Amino acid sequence: MVAMEWTDQLSVGIPSIDKQHQKLIKLFNDFYDSIQKKDSKERIAFVIKGLKDYTVEHFNSEEANMRMYHFPGYIAHKKDHDDFVQAVHDFEDRFHQGKLILTVEITTFIREWITKHIMDIDKQYTAFFIQKGLH
Repeated sequence: MVAMEWTDQLSVGIPSIDKQHQKLIKLFNDFYDSIQKKDSKERIAFVIKGLKDYTVEHFNSEEANMRMYHFPGYIAHKKDHDDFVQAVHDFEDRFHQGKLILTVEITTFIREWITKHIMDIDKQYTAFFIQKGLH
């Protein structure tokens, strides 16, 4: 089952970043699917780790571009990334401790955060990065 689909509305107009966002959405869908199928705790933990690790890799890539090109919104953007990574770490820790059952609310939080972040926050750098020649 697909919980989130890539649409042109999610495009930031920079192919290299759009590819990263598409992979992030695929990993989120794997996470959602694993929960829906009630996979083993080990399998869900593996999927969570993959989603978390790729999210951090993607954020690091975006932030490196922001620093390299001196993007003026870097500090606020990085804070948004850091807050999300902390929330995912908290979910993961509570899941491993048996204190969290992964629910629709958590998947909804992650899906909505990804969508809102791409459409509202990431699109703020589109014109800036294109002007700098990023593609």
